[in-house]
Amino acid sequence: MSMYTIDDIRKMQPCYDPSRYLPEDWRGDAITILDDPYIPELDKIWVVRNWLPERTLRLFAVWCARRALSLVADPDPRSVAACDVAEKFANGEASKADLQTAREAAAAAIAANGANAANAANATTPPPSPPLALIAIIWLIPYSRRMISYPKRLTNSAASFCDA
Repeated sequence: MSMYTIDDIRKMQPCYDPSRYLPEDWRGDAITILDDPYIPELDKIWVVRNWLPERTLRLFAVWCARRALSLVADPDPRSVAACDVAEKFANGEASKADLQTAREAAAAAIAANGANAANAANATTPPPSPPLALIAIIWLIPYSRRMISYPKRLTNSAASFCDA
């Protein structure tokens, strides 16, 4: 694994200087950043997303989505299929068109289960699967460095770090 310095982090133009959490002579890798108990979690992800290959990031997202789906008694098959396609795409076994088709199917699953959840609010039985797991699936399908540039995409979360 490559070693980095605090200046390497500065070159990525974070919204605050990394010396807030790291000493000037810091040297480390992605694991060092992830293990640091003082760096906020979202900032850890923001830093290492630049240091890890897209394949690794996508496979990690697939793993997270599968873990979320394991909490669902009867997950929507479109969500499971979306994980399968995302994993195949990471391994070079699926096309961008396959990925887009799976993303659209996962979005349809979210819409369907959202309607089920709304109907269940007036019923005595819960909806068939929690929307949170489906949101995780829909998030991972278009996963790329572009999609997780959190200072631009998650402005509400990032604002708290930039304002401090």
